[in-house]
Amino acid sequence: MRAGDRQAAGALPAGLAPDRLAGLVFALMDGLQTQWMYDPEIDMAGQLAYFWDLLTPASTAAAAGPPDAAPSE
Repeated sequence: MRAGDRQAAGALPAGLAPDRLAGLVFALMDGLQTQWMYDPEIDMAGQLAYFWDLLTPASTAAAAGPPDAAPSE
């Protein structure tokens, strides 16, 4: 499900710009990968899930389901 679709479903804040969110997610993942190179015990998936939890209203999180992974090139 795309960010715009999740907004329409009420699972992401309405004022969130999907293109800016994409940049933030890439920056987050780059930073987590850098941390992981120093410490392989870093839970990258857990940290990303925490980030999504911060953005997702509790009442709609279960209804919307987890965000899809970005397609690989």
